[in-house]
Amino acid sequence: MALVSEFLGQLTLNFGGESEPKFPTVVAADNFDPAKDAARIETAIKTKGVDEQTIIDILTRRSYSQRRDVAFEYEKRSKKDLITALKGALSGCLEAVILGLMKNTAQYDATEIRASIKGLGTDEETLIEMLCSRSAAELLEIKRVYKEMFKKDLDKDVAGDTSGDFRTLLLALVQAKRDEPSNIVDYEKIDDDARALYEAGVKRKGTDVATWISIMSERSVPHLQKVFDRYKSYSPYDMKESIRKEVKGDLEKSFLTLVECFENKQQYFANRLSEAMKGKSAKEKVVTRIMVSRCEVDLMKIRTEFKRLNQKSLYQTIAVSTLSLRAFTCTPPSLHLSLSLYFPPYLSLSFSLFLPISPSPSISPSISISPLCPHHSLYLRLSLLPSSYSSFLLPSLTVFQLPSPHVSAPVFKVQPTLHPCFTCGLVCRFSLLIIPSFN
Repeated sequence: MALVSEFLGQLTLNFGGESEPKFPTVVAADNFDPAKDAARIETAIKTKGVDEQTIIDILTRRSYSQRRDVAFEYEKRSKKDLITALKGALSGCLEAVILGLMKNTAQYDATEIRASIKGLGTDEETLIEMLCSRSAAELLEIKRVYKEMFKKDLDKDVAGDTSGDFRTLLLALVQAKRDEPSNIVDYEKIDDDARALYEAGVKRKGTDVATWISIMSERSVPHLQKVFDRYKSYSPYDMKESIRKEVKGDLEKSFLTLVECFENKQQYFANRLSEAMKGKSAKEKVVTRIMVSRCEVDLMKIRTEFKRLNQKSLYQTIAVSTLSLRAFTCTPPSLHLSLSLYFPPYLSLSFSLFLPISPSPSISPSISISPLCPHHSLYLRLSLLPSSYSSFLLPSLTVFQLPSPHVSAPVFKVQPTLHPCFTCGLVCRFSLLIIPSFN
């Protein structure tokens, strides 16, 4: 299984102090043995073609602190850095996910923010998501880690790559001056803020953006939730409708993201995942970023919100929509070469080679015994692959025309075969069979 699968481990909750409760899908493993994990990863990396599934199974079933322990044991064992070894062994989306897991949440967020503003152009979409969805405590930690990792100040980098009211809003958020939640509900302040938002926007010609920024970047989340509810008594529109009418571009997207996160942060991420996986090609960068950054925070609740909104599980949707991420759930494409000997009337014996199509292909032999009906064009095979490839019974159904019994010479056939994947239920491997048939 993998990061995008239905993690059925024990759900850990953290209700300490003022911090938000945790609803992770990746939790600490019981009976954890970092030395054993390091040995298995070393073997997986050295395996011809790289045993990616073992790497996935280990690193997506350990907490961050456990993954660091594994990295320490790996370096002690092999005299090599685990992250460097993983970079050399993996590629594409799988590499991005696994390397992302080797950072803690704040380090990963800081890295993503840095990537969004580094070089020519700015990835405003990523910048908005990262800064508008994080709590004040998370932003303070991101700022500290950003300085530590890149020797630069986050606010200065943000200021240098943005402009206008959009820059003012992001810098206000980066300052992390949001009020802490209070057990005391200040109804007068709620009413004052709701009226101020209305008078700064819908009520007047033009928008007093500074007032909106001040309120939305400084008030606590529970307070703002009540403010938005009270706002409806002043304005004919709700807060999100008012934002769409008053501002445009990146500033509009930022305010909308803030409001959506104030109302239901997990629903916001569920919607982001849903949008990223619509259409013919999934935005794998968005999916990867959310899965990695939230897996030890609140992915369990995001998963629940996703199913409520889409009537299907996040796991199923990822398996269908993301080709590269399907490496977590499916066996890889392969070329299947098979020599079949027919023993009329009801038996055939096949000797097969599976050649996975990958940067470093490997050969996996298999033997299958198949019942054969000579009167119908039906050939049913049940194969058992060796454990080095991915050990499970692999059924396939092949329809073809048997050679004429009057033909004495071998008949070579090129026969396509589709193999279903048990994990996601999809046909995800295409095989080519070359079958010399003897009579």
